Amino acid sequence: MLQFLVLPLLLSFSSALLPYPQSYEYADSFLTLSNDLSINAPENTLDTINAAVQAIHASAHRRLSIGLGSEDVDSITDATPSITALNVNIDSDISIQDIFNQPIDKRDESYYLDIPYSEDDITATINSANILGLHRALSTFQQLFYKHPSEDIHYLNNAPITINDSPEFGWRSVMLDTSRNYYKKESLLNLISTMSFVKLSVFHWHITDQHSWPLVTDVHPELYEKGSYPGMLYTQQDIEDVVEHGRSVGVDVVIELDLPGHTQSVAESHPDLISCIDRRPWSNYAAEPPAGQLNLQNDDVLPLVQSVLDDLLPRAPSKYFGTGGDELNPACYDMTLDELAPLVRSFQSSLSDKLDEFNKTAVVWHELSTEYEMPLEDGTLVINWSTADFTSQILASQPSTVSIIHAASDYMYLDCGTGGWLGNAPDGTSWCDPFKSWQKIYSFDAYANMAEEDKGRVAGGETTLWSEQADSANFESLIWPRAAAGAEVFWTHPDPQVRTDNADDALYRMHDIRYRLVDRDVRAAALQPLWCAVRPGKCNV
Repeated sequence: MLQFLVLPLLLSFSSALLPYPQSYEYADSFLTLSNDLSINAPENTLDTINAAVQAIHASAHRRLSIGLGSEDVDSITDATPSITALNVNIDSDISIQDIFNQPIDKRDESYYLDIPYSEDDITATINSANILGLHRALSTFQQLFYKHPSEDIHYLNNAPITINDSPEFGWRSVMLDTSRNYYKKESLLNLISTMSFVKLSVFHWHITDQHSWPLVTDVHPELYEKGSYPGMLYTQQDIEDVVEHGRSVGVDVVIELDLPGHTQSVAESHPDLISCIDRRPWSNYAAEPPAGQLNLQNDDVLPLVQSVLDDLLPRAPSKYFGTGGDELNPACYDMTLDELAPLVRSFQSSLSDKLDEFNKTAVVWHELSTEYEMPLEDGTLVINWSTADFTSQILASQPSTVSIIHAASDYMYLDCGTGGWLGNAPDGTSWCDPFKSWQKIYSFDAYANMAEEDKGRVAGGETTLWSEQADSANFESLIWPRAAAGAEVFWTHPDPQVRTDNADDALYRMHDIRYRLVDRDVRAAALQPLWCAVRPGKCNV
C-alpha cells in the first residue's frame, strides 16, 4: 500500500527538491521517464518543455546514497511503469515580458504538478497560471529524476507525486557586480540559467561602479571608451542577449547604474563632473579605492545622467531599474551630511522623474531612506545591505507603499570571509567577516522582529556578490550552491523552527542540488566530503 507523506518539510532522503515546494505529497514507488516522451502543450511552450526534458536525459546525476543509486537497480526493471506523456495546461497566454512589466508582488508563479502511479503507461500533468509558472514547474520536474547507475534510464523513486506550489516572495535574486572585475557574457547567461533551475526570479545586474564603466550607449561614448577596462564592454547586443535569455528561462533582468556615488570611472572622461577624484587617503573619502562621486553642485551632471537613461531605459525592459544611492561620503564634497542631504534628494528625485517617463519603478539602496530621509515614490523597493536588525529602521522611515528587499550583509554577502584584498595588509580581512555559509543564509528569517502589518512590505531578498576578488574564473564557486539556500529562504520561507528540526534534510537537499549543478558544468563548491553527503547526519557536531 502506498503511504503518502505530506508535511511542509519532512526528513526524507528520497526527496531532494530545492526549493522545497509549499505542498508536496509523495510515496515510494519507482517510475522511469520514457526516452520518447509525448508532450501535449501550447505550441509556444514546446521549446521550453523540450529543453527541460532533454536536460533530464542528458544528466548523469545519480541519487546520493552510499551506493550512488545502485541500491535502486533491483527496483528498476522492464516491468517498472514509465512516464510516457506530459500534459501541460496554461490558464493565460500573457507573455513573459508582460509579466515582467507587473509589480513584483503581482507576478503569478504558481503551478500544479501531478505524477500518478499505475501499472500502465503514465501521463504527468502540469497546470500553471502562465508561462512563468511553467518555468517553475519544469525546474521541479527536472529535479525529480536520477540517472540509472549503468543504463540509459532516468527514474524517480517517490511516485505518486502531487505538488501545489507558489513562492512566499516575488523578488528572489542574485546581485552581481560587473564593474570591479569584468564577466564574460557567457558567464552571465550561464548564471541566469542556473538561477532559473532553483527558481530565482531576478538577476540584479550592478553594471557600473567606481572601478569601470563597461556599459555601451549611443550617447556619451566617451564614458565607456575611457572608463572601461580595455576591450571589456557590454554592448547593446550583449544587453539584449542577456535580457532575452532571462526572458527565455523566466528570470527578470534588472539593471542598476550606481549613482551618484561609486562613479570615479566617469572621471576618466569627465573629470569636471566628479568630486574628490582618487583623493588620498582614500579611506577618508570612499568605502574603498578609488574615491570619486558625481559633483551634485555641477549643473552639467544631471543632463549627462538623464541622457544616458534616455538611451538605456528603452533597452532595459523590466518594470524595475536600480539607481543606486549607497555609500555617499559627505567628506568627498567637503560637506556635512545635513549639507549634502538636500542635493542628494534633489538628484534622486530627478532620477525618479526620468524613470516615471518610462513607466519604471526604482530599486535603491537603503541610505536614501535612512541617512538622507528621502520620501520615496510608491512602489519603490529599498535594499537593506546593512545588518538584518536594521530592517525595522528602514521600514519606519517610509510609508507602507514602499517595500524592502533583504540583502543583509551579515547573512547574504557572498564575498565575505574570503580574506583581505587591499595591498600592504598581510593580516587583512574582509570588512564583513566571517564567511557566510549556506547554513547562515538558510537561517535567515525575513519576518524577524517585524510588526504584523509590515510583513506585506517584504518584496523578497537576494544574495550579493561584490567582485573585488571575483570574475568569470571563480564566481560560480562563490555563488553556488550558497545562493540556492537563499532561493529556498525566499521561495518556501520555512518556519525557523522547521528549519532547525529538519537541518539534516536541508543539508541533504543542498548536497543534491550542488551535485546537480556540477553535472550541468557549474563550478559549484563542495559543502562536505562525499562520504558525509551520502550519510546524512553522520558529520554533525
